[in-house]
Amino acid sequence: SSCVIASIFLLFLFLLSLVLYFTLVKPRDPTLAVNAVNLPSFSLLNSSAVTFTLSQYLALHNPNRLALFTHYDTSLRLLTAGAQQQLGLLIVPAAQIGPGRTQYMAATFSAVKADRELHLLELETRLEMAGHLHLLRVFTHRVEVWAYCRVLVSATDGSVLSFHC
Repeated sequence: SSCVIASIFLLFLFLLSLVLYFTLVKPRDPTLAVNAVNLPSFSLLNSSAVTFTLSQYLALHNPNRLALFTHYDTSLRLLTAGAQQQLGLLIVPAAQIGPGRTQYMAATFSAVKADRELHLLELETRLEMAGHLHLLRVFTHRVEVWAYCRVLVSATDGSVLSFHC
């Protein structure tokens, strides 16, 4: 009879640990959201080239309750549509984001784009972020998050017509 009670107790502890793992501890990937894209400055150099500054505002959220997210190897690239020409590159410094926290970032590119066509500029921004989730300082989980955005800009006045991520 004591073996049955001990078995039931061990089964209860096992089930309790499973429930706690799936509700509190199970690592979830961070979420990356692009909040806004704008062009603070824009000017025509001549009939075929423009110079502009593009700003992108990002939010990186760590949804885990106990896991610390450390990111490194992060780059943000500005490209022409179709990734034909790289216009800018930013390296984001490594950082840590605590459990349940959100880190806000702003990235600004200054670029010159030649051979503008059809009075529209199609641009792409690519943010690729690699890191680790550190769970209770014992377990680690490798994570990669990314955000690809297409930005459509009027080449006559520099207004952002649309952006889709």
